[in-house]
Amino acid sequence: MISPRLLPLFGWALALSTASLLSGCGPDVSEEELAKLRSNQTLLTKLQADATQWAKERKQLQEAVQAAKIEIDRLSASPQAATPAPKEVEASAAPVAPKEPTPPPPAPVATAPQSQDVLVLGNLPIFEPGSVDITPAGAAKLKEIAPALRRVAAGQKIVVVGHADPIPPGKNIKERLPDNWAISSARAQAVIRYLVWGEGLPADRFVLEAMGSSDPVAGNDTRAGRQQNQRVEIRIQGGS
Repeated sequence: MISPRLLPLFGWALALSTASLLSGCGPDVSEEELAKLRSNQTLLTKLQADATQWAKERKQLQEAVQAAKIEIDRLSASPQAATPAPKEVEASAAPVAPKEPTPPPPAPVATAPQSQDVLVLGNLPIFEPGSVDITPAGAAKLKEIAPALRRVAAGQKIVVVGHADPIPPGKNIKERLPDNWAISSARAQAVIRYLVWGEGLPADRFVLEAMGSSDPVAGNDTRAGRQQNQRVEIRIQGGS
């Protein structure tokens, strides 16, 4: 490829060569020479067009460079104009005080049951079916009410009443607990034993009563009703 700077010189040389060929040719010019002349003429025309286009592009480039220099000089003379000053932030009228955290609710305090209170341990299975052994759920319930029982006044008694349904005892406990009276008494004893041995309540504060199946609170024709009747009640007796 011919450098743009050499295009005028190359075109001038090509023009001289073509003119020389034309001047040296007589009337008997061969076809080969005519073809060569036509090729030189075409190439000369193309080179002239390329030279004109190159001159135009060079002028545009020079104008762009000159404009860039002017812009650089302008920005260098006033640097603050290129970078806008940061906008001042208006200060608030008054500082906002931090919000105080909401205090947690007070922990519930176990209150001592009064003489008319009756605590029924029948809403959850305190005992295994057909057994007088306290279940883990029953032990958790007794542990929950123990702090309130400790607050019972000195002149009051804690009466633990055992109840049963009319279903006869099973073979596994019939030898030592022959009837429902014995079952209701054994269940009341199990509750007192847990509160005394497990929670440290004084034994002389307790009174045991056994009702057997004589005081049902639900029908015994369904399992749910019988479970309600297999209950233990804790009452406070004496005092005001």
